[in-house]
Amino acid sequence: MNESGKNNAGVPIWVIDILVCPYCGNKLSLPDNKIVCSHCSAIGTVNNSILCFSVPEDDPSISWYTDVGGTNFDDRIKIPYTMSSLDIPIYKKYIRELLSENDDGFIADLGAGDGRITEELLRAGAKHVVATDAVYASLQRLQRRLSKMNPELLENLALIQSDFRTIPLQSESIHLLFAIEAFCFLNEDYTAALKECRRLLQKGGRALISERSWEGAMVTCLLYSGIKQMLETGRTGYMIDGFGNDMLRSRCFTEQELLEILQSHGLQPLRCEGTPILSILLGYLRGEGKIPGTDVGYFEEVTEFFKTYSSIAEHRRTHIVIAE
Repeated sequence: MNESGKNNAGVPIWVIDILVCPYCGNKLSLPDNKIVCSHCSAIGTVNNSILCFSVPEDDPSISWYTDVGGTNFDDRIKIPYTMSSLDIPIYKKYIRELLSENDDGFIADLGAGDGRITEELLRAGAKHVVATDAVYASLQRLQRRLSKMNPELLENLALIQSDFRTIPLQSESIHLLFAIEAFCFLNEDYTAALKECRRLLQKGGRALISERSWEGAMVTCLLYSGIKQMLETGRTGYMIDGFGNDMLRSRCFTEQELLEILQSHGLQPLRCEGTPILSILLGYLRGEGKIPGTDVGYFEEVTEFFKTYSSIAEHRRTHIVIAE
């Protein structure tokens, strides 16, 4: 162990206590930048302080994001009136609310991507954040950004490349869990991720799960892909992003459907709110160049309004469920 509170591979010491083998549940050790289970032998590696476990190579969503180099939400957040820039203030509100009870427990950001939620958790004072994603490039982008801008925050962060369906963390080890538009890309395997959430949460822990709404998905398809794709999403409950051969499929939900699925997998919803469907419309208008320069000045006022509006919006881009 070195003076920074990390082992020789650069992994925070505190996370080693809750790491377990995703196949048998045994404790893990990290000799010579390898991840070793006493029962399953070597099951991963530590690359640039990122714990790397195997992910399914044939998963179309993982392959899609790997091919495009991971997510770039941090760039999108900086552009006024993108959906990302409109949504992140809403998630900040929930982060500060949930952290007010306990900022010292173990917190998991599942499907962290390049860290839009992870970074906000760290900035809000979280001490033990585990960010997981199936795409190494996304986690590396987060790591590099923090190393450059806020290196001190890395002391409170563990980065893990893993599949949502087999998360290498000890059962009942997580106090707060965030999954922001992540599980929907598992499509037919969606419930496998919910089982992992239930397994990871401590008694009295909280999960914030955000998923695309069925209505919002139809509006998105109408604007960006046309009526045919809107009708297809309405019939199937699945959304297609992209064009031509570069397509990505994801699941969407009505509020009732999502709440029933969560309950059936042992997660008790406490409340359901959401990101307003207006963020889709504003994002589309921005992309089309139809937001006048004079209206850009209203951006901060719009985001403040959305933070209040999220608690009562009936027409949503995403459902945001707080569950235990």
